[in-house]
Amino acid sequence: MPNFLNIKPKYCVIILALFNICCKSNKTSEVKKVNDTNIIFETKEIEEKILNDNKTLVLVLNYNQTKNLPIKFDYSVIELSSNKVLKKGAFTGLKMEWYDLYKIKGYLYEGIIKKEDDIIDENTINNINDNIIIINLDPKQ
Repeated sequence: MPNFLNIKPKYCVIILALFNICCKSNKTSEVKKVNDTNIIFETKEIEEKILNDNKTLVLVLNYNQTKNLPIKFDYSVIELSSNKVLKKGAFTGLKMEWYDLYKIKGYLYEGIIKKEDDIIDENTINNINDNIIIINLDPKQ
């Protein structure tokens, strides 16, 4: 008989107990403790008025300021002398500003999914590059 089989039962119990303790798996539980603090996302409604260079037209932007992009701008262009609304619409992107006296520049947001803005009229849009859209206000162009 081999030598290792001549082990006394008392030692076998001790060896099995040590083996059981050493090889025992630790129980891990994924209990996520939630603090008693509330996370609050603030949203501010902004109305911004931007005059063009000769101060005859005002671009009025209404949007919600959040940490999320892109921003949906509701815009209108008003002639100051007659208070007439020349153009009204919506634009989804990063920013809007005057390009020149009768054009508005809109910066597009390029995220994972790029979708077309169906509210803007195709006749009033010129693309400078893929990131900027020019909205014409002058009907002659």
